Amino acid sequence: MIELRLPASFLRPLLSIALMWGAVGAAHSAVADPLVLQSVMDGVSTTQHLAVLEDRERNLTLDAVRSDPWRSRFAPVEKERTSQGVSPSAWWVRLQVYNPHTTPVAWVADFTHPLTDYVDAYRITTDGRVEHLESGDHRPEQLQPLSSDGIALPFVTAPGAEDEIYFLLRFEREGIIDFHHQIWTKEAFTQHQQFLTGINGLVLGIAGAMFFYNLIIFFSFRAPEYRWYLLYLLSAIAMFLTQTGLAGRYLWEDWFAFKDSLPVVGAQAVLLFGIQFSRAFLNSRDRVPRIDRMLLGMLLLDGLSILLLVLGLRALAIQTVFVLGLLFALFPLLGAWLWLRGHKIARSYTLAWTMLTVLTTTSVLRYMGWIPSDPALNWMVRAGYILEGLLLAMALADRISLLKTQKETAEQAERRSREQGLEQLEREVEIRTAALVEARRIADEQARTDALSGLPNRRAFFEQAGQELKRAKRYGKPLCVIMLDIDRFKHINDTYGHAAGDRVIRNIAEMAGAVLRDSDLPARIGGEEFALLLPESTLEGAMTVAERLRKRIAEAPMQVDDALLHVTASFGVAAYGPDNETVDDLLAAADQVLYVAKRTGRNRVVCAQGEIAARPA
Repeated sequence: MIELRLPASFLRPLLSIALMWGAVGAAHSAVADPLVLQSVMDGVSTTQHLAVLEDRERNLTLDAVRSDPWRSRFAPVEKERTSQGVSPSAWWVRLQVYNPHTTPVAWVADFTHPLTDYVDAYRITTDGRVEHLESGDHRPEQLQPLSSDGIALPFVTAPGAEDEIYFLLRFEREGIIDFHHQIWTKEAFTQHQQFLTGINGLVLGIAGAMFFYNLIIFFSFRAPEYRWYLLYLLSAIAMFLTQTGLAGRYLWEDWFAFKDSLPVVGAQAVLLFGIQFSRAFLNSRDRVPRIDRMLLGMLLLDGLSILLLVLGLRALAIQTVFVLGLLFALFPLLGAWLWLRGHKIARSYTLAWTMLTVLTTTSVLRYMGWIPSDPALNWMVRAGYILEGLLLAMALADRISLLKTQKETAEQAERRSREQGLEQLEREVEIRTAALVEARRIADEQARTDALSGLPNRRAFFEQAGQELKRAKRYGKPLCVIMLDIDRFKHINDTYGHAAGDRVIRNIAEMAGAVLRDSDLPARIGGEEFALLLPESTLEGAMTVAERLRKRIAEAPMQVDDALLHVTASFGVAAYGPDNETVDDLLAAADQVLYVAKRTGRNRVVCAQGEIAARPA
């Protein structure tokens, strides 16, 4: 028998020697803590409670592994890596469980990897009885202890009992050993199986729909990439059926030779048709001949793995498939490189193949025993190949769309070449017209805006105030105007400079904008004078607004060099009425009472009716 191992397995002889030398000291450390059974268990991992022993000669019995020296050579699982890669050995796995309850606990050990040829379970009860269960991929469905898509072994642990269970995993020749399993209570396991049945049906339904939809497209276009895609999708479906245990249970129950070959052949087919699809999709023979030769080399390596399988060198065939799976990481790099070189057709291919690369790499590393097994991740990897089919279908659709766009672009370019002179002239006219309109708009806006404060200027104020006054007359709505004048503004300019004066004007403009409503209109109508238009505001309301703004200005000193400048302002308020029917009348009335505010001490608000808001002390 030719025995071939993964690099990781080279460490196992050293581990065995170390355990032999330290048998006495290691005997105690190899005993894992018992798994405490619960009344409800929903996929509880047993990995940290397991101890394992490799039987290279495949001749150990239950009595032998329960006695020294073999009992002391059981070792705990390292870093939760339950997969041992491709191995011809038999593997013993020990698990102790304890039922602290007063009633029996019926539970199921559900193995993640459903493709092990033989799985035997020996349950040793507290009183020394031995219960033997047989399962595995090479045992007929009707002899399985529990109906399941995978390998499931049922147990019942008595109240207060501590059972010791030995699992024996082996292949006819060699295969991927993975003793990861989960514990379920009987009811939870039944519900879990029903859930997986629904999910598997959904995945297969989507895959079938994709296959027939793209089959119709293939007959329409006869494109080679669609042919390779359909073959890839069929291979992915076969892999999914095999990896989930559905094929072995429903399609070829007793065809054990077929069961052994199909997982490897399915992987080889996925690799073969995936490579061919990439060559056709990316047109690598014309675009990147050197890389195309590399892809041809991968095809030869895949063919070699098929030949090895035919010759009976199963372990070497599987390891060759592993190497090819890791080489799949080159595919998204190839797509990204072509994408960066301007081949937009590679964009969707790159995104799709990135996902498959992650899934394939994860699967290979898991089977090689380099990363832990995880049921959810394992199922995602299985379903991921079909999801990849969906993404590749989208890539094909994107490719057709791009080719169609390129064809339409070429036709339009030919048509446009005849109309280029006229279009260029029209474009220049449009650009010049747009520039003139924009220049006129900017000039008009600048003519209506005060450059220093950013507020509307006197012209803009009069235009909008006139419109608001007409509206107030028509609908009988109130309207008020506030005049604001900065106190001692000339003194500020003379003492602190015009830059400080400009800053004061900008600050007051910002304060006015913060106090007023969106419907109100602030404007700068003179050097230090501002006018505020308040539509639908009573005199009392306008007085309140003016007083709020006055206080805000007075209570916000401004830092100028090393001095703190206190600024105040005086306000005059006038309301639309019989005596103030025009904008000029309103401004004149507000300006008149503003003069009163100035004369009576500044920093105050005066309305046209003579009411004065007292200046704070």
